[in-house]
Amino acid sequence: MKKVLAVVTGVVFGVCFYLYAQQQPPAEVVIKEVQKTQPPVTFPHQKHLKDLSIKCVECHHTYKEGQPAEKCSSCHKAEAEGKKVGLKDAYHTKCTGCHKKEKAAGKNAPTLCKDCHKK
Repeated sequence: MKKVLAVVTGVVFGVCFYLYAQQQPPAEVVIKEVQKTQPPVTFPHQKHLKDLSIKCVECHHTYKEGQPAEKCSSCHKAEAEGKKVGLKDAYHTKCTGCHKKEKAAGKNAPTLCKDCHKK
């Protein structure tokens, strides 16, 4: 009986840990879906969240508190569809747009292609 209880307890803790880990954003995200002429971008996700205090909704514009954030590619496809911009334009509008605003405010933000697309 004690063995069964130990196994059940272990499984419950394992499932809880797994579910908790699924809710935590990754430290880095490699954006490779749109590469044609440039290398993929390694996006420092945790740095943007913790060090720069950027809220999830700033990038994930459909984000609702307490729910997992969707990937950009779940809405934005490779090419534009109707009023939705394509994936590459979505990334460049959000990322480069924000970086240019930060740089104009005197902060250190990458704005050149090679700053994010590292070989």
